[in-house]
Amino acid sequence: EFIKGTLEFTKTDLVSGEVIPNVKLEIYTEKDELIFSGLTDKNGKIIIEELKVGKYYIVETDPVEGYVLNEEKVYFEIKENGEVVKAEMTNKKITSTIIIHKLNDSNEVLSGVVIGIYDLDNNLIGEYTTDENGNIEVNLDYGKYYYQEISTIENHILNTEKVYFEVNIDGEIIESTLINILEEVEVPSTNLDKNYLVYILIFSTGLLGLGLIIYDKKNKK
Repeated sequence: EFIKGTLEFTKTDLVSGEVIPNVKLEIYTEKDELIFSGLTDKNGKIIIEELKVGKYYIVETDPVEGYVLNEEKVYFEIKENGEVVKAEMTNKKITSTIIIHKLNDSNEVLSGVVIGIYDLDNNLIGEYTTDENGNIEVNLDYGKYYYQEISTIENHILNTEKVYFEVNIDGEIIESTLINILEEVEVPSTNLDKNYLVYILIFSTGLLGLGLIIYDKKNKK
């Protein structure tokens, strides 16, 4: 009989180490002959029994949604009868960077504004504060999100808009700008009310007229 062994292959997340099911893989002999094509199971595994003695390699052909295709070849070899050869491959999640610019309606940068980033189930991913340049920079995994202002700075109106965005291209820089409107501040007037001045003028004129009448009567006497 030919010497035969078993391959136990596992697909895992590069960072978390969690297994990844439904990854499509192909296995070739060292002479580039295809001997297997299929998906990892619910445990992130592919198990192939009764592989003949020899050298082989595994390639990924279709990653799971949200992951970057791993283009490396994973080599393994069956040397002894009945041996179990273990091999594994990792996948990196798609990640992007969002940069939020915070300005007011006078085009001035705003530092100290607190912004929250949420998933579409309204779970808060994190709270972030704009820096001295009015910016927030956050790295996020594949998915759909929105951000919203939590608190603003003095003399500015809170912007309650929800800004939606999506992370679906690895390494992408997503830039977005959120504007705050300056509050209208009432400046105390240094001048007397116009109506008040009119009243004073009328009153003064009346007094002047009355004084002239009294003066005229005295002269006649």
